[in-house]
Formats: sequence, C-alpha cells, structure tokens
Amino acid sequence: MEHFVHFCTENPVLVVFAVIAMGYPLGRLRVGPVSLGVAGVLFAGLGAGALIPGIKPPEALHVLGLSMFVYAIGLSSGPSFVAALKSGGIRANLTALASLAAATLAAIVTGSWLGKAQSAGLYAGALTNTPALAGVSETLRNMGDELGATTAVMAYSVAYPLAVGLGTILFSLSARQFSRFFGEDPVHEELCQTAVRVDSVHAINARLGDLTAEGEWQVAFGRLTRDNIDRVAFPNERLQTGDVLTLVGAKNEVERVCAALGKPAEDASAHREGTVDVRRIFLSNRRLAGMSIEQLNLEELFGGRVTRIRRGDADMVPPPGFIVELGDRLRVVAPTARMKDVGNYLGDSYQAVGEVEMLTFALGHAMGLLLGALAVTVGGVTLKLGFAGGPLCVGLLLGSLRRTGTLVWQVPHAANMAIRQLGLVIFLAGIGLRAGGGLGTVPLGQVAGLAGASLAVTLSGIAVALFISGRWLGFSPARSCGLAAAVMTQPALLAWGQERFGCGPVDEGYATVYPLSMIAKVLLAQAILIMVR
Repeated sequence: MEHFVHFCTENPVLVVFAVIAMGYPLGRLRVGPVSLGVAGVLFAGLGAGALIPGIKPPEALHVLGLSMFVYAIGLSSGPSFVAALKSGGIRANLTALASLAAATLAAIVTGSWLGKAQSAGLYAGALTNTPALAGVSETLRNMGDELGATTAVMAYSVAYPLAVGLGTILFSLSARQFSRFFGEDPVHEELCQTAVRVDSVHAINARLGDLTAEGEWQVAFGRLTRDNIDRVAFPNERLQTGDVLTLVGAKNEVERVCAALGKPAEDASAHREGTVDVRRIFLSNRRLAGMSIEQLNLEELFGGRVTRIRRGDADMVPPPGFIVELGDRLRVVAPTARMKDVGNYLGDSYQAVGEVEMLTFALGHAMGLLLGALAVTVGGVTLKLGFAGGPLCVGLLLGSLRRTGTLVWQVPHAANMAIRQLGLVIFLAGIGLRAGGGLGTVPLGQVAGLAGASLAVTLSGIAVALFISGRWLGFSPARSCGLAAAVMTQPALLAWGQERFGCGPVDEGYATVYPLSMIAKVLLAQAILIMVR
C-alpha cells in the first residue's frame, strides 16, 4: 500500500485522469430523479484525496481547467449576453445581488458562533468561489492573523465540496417548491418544408420580398417552379398564377403563408434532376465567420440563397442580419452548375470545423488571465477577478465582437463544447483531490457544524435566486438554473442544467450575471471579516 501511495503522489496528473474516469460512472448513478452528473468527478476526487492525502495535483492544472471552461462559455455566450443586457439583464443582475445578500446574511448569522475567519472561509466555500477565499486569506495575513487565514481555508475545504456536490440536489428541491412561479422559454418548433401553388389575387404580379415584408412572414423560400422550369426564389421575383414555391419554417407559420399565397401543392422539383440543387454546406472559411447572411452575398456571386441554418442540434430559418459562425451548416439553394463553387466559397471542410484556431484562442485566453491577475487595492483590501472572472469577461467581450479584422475569436460549436467539457472535468478532479486531503484533518464534530452552516448559506442563496427569477422576472427553470449556477459560481450545477435543459437558456442565464457575481463575492467575503465580531 505504501508503494501505491508513493506512486500516486509522484504521478498526480495520472491520478487526475483516473479520477475523471471513475467519476463519470458515479455521476450516472440515479437515486430516484436525482443524479450527480458531472459532479461525480468531484466526489471521486474527494474520495481519492481523503484516502491518499499526499496527492496534491499542481494548482496550475485546475486553474487551467476552470479558465478554459469559463473562457469557452464566454465566447459562446457573448452575443446572447449583450442581447440580454439590453433586455432584462439589469433585473437579472439585481436578482443576483439580492441572492448574494441573503447568503451573506446567513454567513454573518453563523459567524456569531463560528468566528469571522471561519465564517468568511465558509462563505467562499459555500458559494464555491476560490478568488474570494484568496482575498480573505490575504486580508487576514495583512492583519497579522496567520492562524485565521489557516482557519478560513479549513472552513472552505469543508463547505466547498458540500456546495458543489449537493448544489444540484438543493436546486432540484428548491425548484420544485417554486415551480408554479416559473415562466417558459420560447418554444422552438421543428421546421417543416412544403410547396404552395400561387393562385391568390393579392399575390399575383407582386414581388415575393414585398409580400414577405408586408405579411411579416418568418419563412424562407427556396425554389420557384414555373412552366416546369426550376429557379431560385429571390425576393425581387414577381409571382405569376400557377407558380409553385417551396418554403420552410415553423408549421403554423408555413400554414399561414400557404393560405395567403394559394393552395398546398406537390413539390415536383424534388423528384427530378433540374437546374437547381439543394445542399447542406459547412461554413469553415474563417474569412466569412462573423458576417451576416446578407454579407455572404450568395445571390450576387452564385445566384443562390440560404434557406436554413443548423447550429449544434438546432435548425433555424435565418432572420435578416443573422450572423454566421464557424461550424454552421447552411442549407443552400443554388443553380446546380454553381453549387460546387458555393461549397468552395463557404469552405465545406468537416476537418477544418473540428479544429481550433490556436492563435486567437491562446491570445484571448492569455488576455483573460492577464485581466484576472490585475489587482486593485481599495481600503487596504486587494481585489482581483482571478483566473475565472478574467477569462470569462474577456471571453464575453471577444465572443460579442466575433472577429477583429482578420482575427476570428469564435470557436466552432463542437470544438467549444469539447473544450468546456475537458476544462470542467480537469478542474473538478483537481479541486476534489486537493480539498479531499484537508477533510481528514478536521474534527468530526466541527465538520458537522460547518456542514450545517454551509448548507444554510448555499440554500439561502439558491432559494432567493429561484424565487425572484421565477416570481418577478418570469424566468424559465432553465434560465433560472443558469442564474443560480452563476450566483453560486458552480460549474457542476451549470453542467447539470445543460444536461437537463440544453445549453441555450442555461448559458444565457449564467453569462448574464456571472461577472458581477464573481466581483461581488470577492468584496462580500472580505466584508464579512468586518461585520462579524
């Protein structure tokens, strides 16, 4: 056994990946409706760390994992973050501050018998915020309280794994209590394609683009068949009696458009080889990433047009001004003779879509870490965004910009998801191993008291976040989960929400409030040192 322990302590990176391999099956185990999901990696790390206390993975390893995770989140969430701030972002951030205030109050109440150092450390752990702990420790050391700094770390090591491991369970229980308050995310109907024969008096001799604008139709027209000759249906096309148009959109919208134009018809062009072709093409040309559909200029260059776009698992009809990203699959209608040229223009390389442009990824990531390392001293207290807040803020900025000149900041969707997953599990395994070793040094009675106080702080923050976001803001469970994960800075809860609800609304709720939550917790954790006597 001694040789095994020595081998593990000498090979911490090997142990990290062994923990990841053990954690995934653990996360899939279900107790009723509850499963740990990716948090199983954390529990595997805690167990391994407690059994082999000497394992100390390099701190740079979990720093790298978390910074990669949040930077990738920032890149993909940047556009929706900016849009959310313009709509309901201010209210969401006020909700986050109210949730943190409730958690702070709970920490202050428990501090009356724990003491200020343990209370501040417990607050940082219960809200899973390592930069807050760093600020507390540094403040206590500047005050000459080295024992207090050590005590804060001990409280953090007890509260952190409980908050991460039980965060999803607490969220599930709280969400059930507030379920009647939740709103719903917009329903994304599956797209359907049909054909319509034009015989409406209102439509005859009218331009297709004018009719679309007048009726506010949310559909895309592909082919137009006239006298058994196929052509691409462009907006400036004047319709004639008997024209057959193919269109795609949500079912209700397609039915509305068909009723306005004429009667449903069979799409005969689909059963014959003609002069117009339809094909899905990958956008892998980096020069085009970040452009709008109109800027691609397919109509003028090739006589073609885009009728729908698939991003991730979602199909959509692109509205005017829609911005394309690397990895998008564009359904293009174009003359058969020009389709190969369209493919060459857009790139259409599956291999290129799976690659990451390391120049821009590394540059953006480095800028994020640099921002996180910058320190500001306010009233004797040193504040930093840290290795999570810095990359997230830079990722949000660069993601919203999409590109700067020839530099494309966006990462293809599949590659972004892979980076997120790898970064998250490395972080959870590393932090679990490091925290697990400290658990064995805390007396059992003290662990029970700290655990109870930690759960009170965590639950108060989650409950307030869910109540306000559901009751007053009308958020869906998915978006509320993202908001709660950001308030608690909990990657495990975020990943659980993504697995259960999908990435879109969860990421939007998370990215909207995460930067402010990160900064506020660093300040509030140090404020507890002043408020607890």
